[in-house]
Amino acid sequence: MEIQKSDKEQEKMNIEKVLEEKGYLMTAPFGTSMLPFIRPQRDIIVVRKYQGEAKCRDVILYRRVGGKLVLHRILEVGADSYVLCGDNQYIKEYGVKKEQVLGVLEGVYRDEKYIDCKKGRGYKVYVRLWCKSLLMRRIILKVKWTFIRGGSFLQKNIKRD
Repeated sequence: MEIQKSDKEQEKMNIEKVLEEKGYLMTAPFGTSMLPFIRPQRDIIVVRKYQGEAKCRDVILYRRVGGKLVLHRILEVGADSYVLCGDNQYIKEYGVKKEQVLGVLEGVYRDEKYIDCKKGRGYKVYVRLWCKSLLMRRIILKVKWTFIRGGSFLQKNIKRD
C-alpha cells in the first residue's frame, strides 16, 4: 500500500533533491525568523549545498528533529554541532547537528539587487552589529513588538470611538 505524502512533505523532499542534484537552490522563504535581513515571500534566497563546513555568522538551512526546515544564523561552532538563532529572535538554539544541515546561504535577491553573503560590505556591517549582542537584540525586538502591538491596540480603540 502506498501512502501519499502531504504537499509540505513533498516540498521538503523536493528541496533536498534540488540541492543534491543542482548543488544550489533558489526559493522565496516564508516565516519571520530572519527578519529584517530576509523578507518572507518577497526576497529570493540562494542556498548552496552544505559541504560539511559552515562558519560562525553563516546562515544555514537545516532540518529540525521534527522535520521542519529552518533558516537560521550560526552563532557558535562546536565539534559536531552548531548554536543558532534567527535574526528576528534572541533565544539561542543549541545542539543542531551538522548532519541536519542541508545548505548554506550564499545570497539574497531583494527587489532588483543581489546581496552577496560573502562579499557584501553592507551585509558584513549588518551581521557584525546585529550578531554582536543578543541582549541588545532582545531590547530592540521587545521595543519593536511593544510598538507594533500597541499600535494595533490603539487602532482598534480609535475605531471603536
